[in-house]
Order: sequence, then C-alpha cells, then structure tokens
Amino acid sequence: MGGGETGGDENTGGGNSGGDVGDGSTVIIPPGGNPGYDNSSSSIDFQSIVNENVGASFQESDKTTLINALKQMTDNDVGKTIVNMLTDKAIWMKFEIGDTVLNKDPITGEVWWAPAIYDPANDQIIFNSSEQISHLSLSEELLHAVQKSIYGKEMVRANPNYEFEAKIVRDIITGTVNEQEHFSTNKEKIDYQDFIYDIKGGALSDSAVMERYRYFYSKWNDPDGIKQNIGPNSPYYYENGENNTFDAQILKIALETCKKSN
Repeated sequence: MGGGETGGDENTGGGNSGGDVGDGSTVIIPPGGNPGYDNSSSSIDFQSIVNENVGASFQESDKTTLINALKQMTDNDVGKTIVNMLTDKAIWMKFEIGDTVLNKDPITGEVWWAPAIYDPANDQIIFNSSEQISHLSLSEELLHAVQKSIYGKEMVRANPNYEFEAKIVRDIITGTVNEQEHFSTNKEKIDYQDFIYDIKGGALSDSAVMERYRYFYSKWNDPDGIKQNIGPNSPYYYENGENNTFDAQILKIALETCKKSN
C-alpha cells in the first residue's frame, strides 16, 4: 500500500476484499489441488495481454508502463506462476485508470483511496493514476483476481484472510517486504522479513507456513480496519455456511513454486 490511505469494504484495493465475487465457475484448481503450472515466462505475450485488455483511459505511455510492470512481476518465479495461471485460463481482466476512492468521511471530507483496486463484480483493475501503475500495485490486484478464481463466492466481503494472504504473496513476488510496516515491534518486523525470506528460500513446510501465517496475522495492524468488519468471526475461517478452515491456497502455490526454484 502506498501513496494514500484505504478504507471501506467494496473492492479489493491495497486493502479490502470485495463483495460476493462469483459462483466458482472459473476455478483454476480445487482446494488442496496441485496448480500444475510451470513458471516459464518465455511464452507470455505481454504486448497482447495489455493491448487486448486496457480500456480507453490508458494512453500509449500507460500501456508501456503496464507492460514493464508485468515484466518486472514475472522476474520472480512466483510472479510468473500467477501470470501463467491467468493466461492459461484466459481470465485476464480489464485495466483502467480512474477513481479508486474507497470511502469518504461525510463530516470531515477525508478520503481513503488505494493506488489500485480489483473490482471483482466487473473483473477489472483500476489504477488511481498513471503514476500508480507498478509491479507492486499490479501484483497485489492480480493476486486478488486469482483468489477469486480459486475461492469463488467464499471470498466474502471484508474478510481479512484474503487481504493478508495477497499482501504476503505480493511481498514474496516483489521482494519488498512492504507489509513489514504494519507490525508494531522491531522484533515482529524482523521476524516477518525472515518469514518472507524463508518462503522464498523454500525452507518451510506447509504446516510451518500456516502456523507462522496465523501468528503474523494475529500481529498484523490491519491498516484498513478489516478485522473489525468481520465482528465475532474467527480470523482463520471464512463464511460459507460450513465454517471451513481458510487454507491459503495462493500462499501454498507460492511456497511450492519457491521449493521448485531452489
């Protein structure tokens, strides 16, 4: 997250998971399944992805910036896997530049906005401005799109599991450890950084990752207030009528990719 504040709960933008996002018909892999995707970027046609999916709000210079952001994202093996998952299933969304305001205080007029948002209802990513098109903002919003394809309508509004998972995998892809700033103590910040590096090094088992995921979730400062929005619900579950355990499929895909790359 950067360049502004985020709030509200309508879209997934640097922060908040969107509303009811679909019927699960575009599932890429079933829960517990094997992604089965390689991480080669040699066949990714960045030019076609951009040309076929940008809206009228994009200038030629913006297209070039988006292509470069995609290329930078796929310099990382996890980023390549995410882009290949979207490409192989032909579920690319539209890209626009426009309003990413998530909330506005009716009294003070204070605005919360995101550098970019993923709008699941319309399958589009909206960047706040040309300057906000980057591999950082792009990675997180593309991860939300993959989450939608895997979790379907279980990705309920304002559930912080999905947001936190996207931020962790974004940090694995970009190598920025950007979410470190949202922990309180220096020890937590250092431990979080070590967690990301351990995943990138393929050094952790699935069970160890999930144990540490839950620990860091409990310490996360939740900059967008999403934890408060889900009331009494456990932070480790999502609401689907059956209270199934949130199993962090995208994080596990990232972990498996890192293990294969080391």
